[in-house]
Amino acid sequence: MSENSPQDPAATVTTPPEGHLEVDDNLDSNDSLYHSTYENGRRYHAFREGTYPVPNDEDEQDRMDLVHHVYSILLDGKLHLAPIDDNLQRVLDLGTGTGIWAIDFADEHPSAAVIGNDLSPIQPEWNPPNCTFEVDDYEDEWLYRTEFDFIHARELEACVGDEDLMLQRAFRHIRSNGYVELQGVDARFESDDGTLDKAPNAKLWMKHLIEACAKFGKPVDCAYKWKDRLIKAGFVDVQEEVRKLPIGPWPKDPKLKELGRYQAIQESKVIDSYTPKLFEYALGWSADEIQVLMAKVKNELRDPAVHLYLPVYFVWGLLQSLAHQLYAQQRVIQRRSSHTSCPTRPTTKNQQSETLPDSDKYSVRFGSWSTPRAIEACAFIAFTRFNDRFFPPQSLRRKMAPPGLPEAIPAKISLLNLQNCFVNLPPLLCSSLDSLNTPPQNVLIELSYEDLTSRDVSEASNSIPSRSAFLGWTGLQSRQRYHSSEEPQSLSRNTSRPNNRGSSWVDIDAAFARTLGLDDGQEATIALHLEPPLVSTVHIEPLTPEDWEIIELHASFLEFYLIRQVRALPSPGYYRTEGAQDHPLTLHLTPTTTANIKLVSLHPPTDSPFARLDPNAEVVIAPKSRQRPSRTHS
Repeated sequence: MSENSPQDPAATVTTPPEGHLEVDDNLDSNDSLYHSTYENGRRYHAFREGTYPVPNDEDEQDRMDLVHHVYSILLDGKLHLAPIDDNLQRVLDLGTGTGIWAIDFADEHPSAAVIGNDLSPIQPEWNPPNCTFEVDDYEDEWLYRTEFDFIHARELEACVGDEDLMLQRAFRHIRSNGYVELQGVDARFESDDGTLDKAPNAKLWMKHLIEACAKFGKPVDCAYKWKDRLIKAGFVDVQEEVRKLPIGPWPKDPKLKELGRYQAIQESKVIDSYTPKLFEYALGWSADEIQVLMAKVKNELRDPAVHLYLPVYFVWGLLQSLAHQLYAQQRVIQRRSSHTSCPTRPTTKNQQSETLPDSDKYSVRFGSWSTPRAIEACAFIAFTRFNDRFFPPQSLRRKMAPPGLPEAIPAKISLLNLQNCFVNLPPLLCSSLDSLNTPPQNVLIELSYEDLTSRDVSEASNSIPSRSAFLGWTGLQSRQRYHSSEEPQSLSRNTSRPNNRGSSWVDIDAAFARTLGLDDGQEATIALHLEPPLVSTVHIEPLTPEDWEIIELHASFLEFYLIRQVRALPSPGYYRTEGAQDHPLTLHLTPTTTANIKLVSLHPPTDSPFARLDPNAEVVIAPKSRQRPSRTHS
């Protein structure tokens, strides 16, 4: 090529001036998912930073793979103990780690679509075609649109703040006759020959580890509670199997001896991974104190005279088919009705036997009714259970009723750290929606309340402004217990009959509640709106310049957080009466950072006071800068 020939611009390499930083032109907006933080010489995850106290570096990944090998030996090569079907369609692996369990399961079940989620994107790029991974926080709201046949979770100790809530979500995202299985080590050293007394530092370390995890908000001593929690969540035929995992090659049995050798290495790595950060931040220990204790514990575990083992729990439960659930509920209602004056439908033995046909003939589940008799049974049970108890029968038929505002139901506000714009509903109301086979995505909640923050302004007129807020439903029940001794006073006038059943509770995020002007324990009314209009584009702006400064720092993931945390949208400009206004929304951008936004417009426009956000919606944000102070001229 001659000197004067044109040069390919793509081949031109521009060298930055000396001392200048070179720009990465291949930077992707999702790269922050792959960022990490470093502390004590270890690497930690950046997504939802601080929610998981264990590193995710290469040493920890090696430990995770070693754990999988230990479990493979312990289970004789099996991946699970639950009696699942071979013809699985969808499988979820919670806290998948390196993804090795999900990959092995996908290889064994090529017909199943296996999803593994984790806070860290440390899974391999080359996987079976039926295995995918996603960066997600399973402690957040689950947004899966399709149910799973099998949900698996291994070694989630010190990873879950609210196991009951996690199992409730699993219950609502699993198909009929599907299984959930939990596998994990219980946090206690044991010995059958009394040699545990020869390891006082190991006992001390475990005691402080339990204390540190409790203060961190992620208990580690939880495996022995799994069976009761699965039963509480609604699973049936719950089974528990406990196996001994030796630490060291002291057992005579060849299999256990091999298992002990691997576990001795794994336990040493556990001490390195769990101790530094937890003991420093939760217990306030110095680095020297931590290192001294770690060394003493490792020496004791290597002592051949110390014969310790860990109990490993395998717990699994079944989601019963809907036909069996309906039958069981009807029998309970019939027993209760015999002791009350509530009128019930007479039932003969023949009618009872017809309620539950054989399982082959009557295999129905949520979302796929197969016979009119199943619908009739469900409607009868819902009517019998809730008639004259919680709200009038016509509210049970809202799907068939003309569109409009449903009757208000009294409730009290409970503030929780939900970190979204959703609510947990009273148990009876959740049961009613379940009986109607209504998915949470199609339910919007209208929350009406008195704005107590404006009480002083309105004293002259002896009136308190009323407000309405629209929220989504988590699909879960309120965590507050039912208090029969409490009597709603100011809200009892909103019902058509006297309320002698006490107060129902609705849970709402504390930060969002403060934005709305709600207090803990405040009385309100809730109304349901089914199948609201859908919007595909939403224009928003920060509520204040301070909110804009926060949003700018997290702009790459604003749309991601908005779609995950918001479902119900107030229609901008709908309330044109004096005193009424559109309410803002609160977004949780980090575990400790929030920003408030307000809606500018929705597309397509709607005549309704509310709308539902499409999960694939486009979000457009307008900035809001601080106004510069005007200059004064002398």
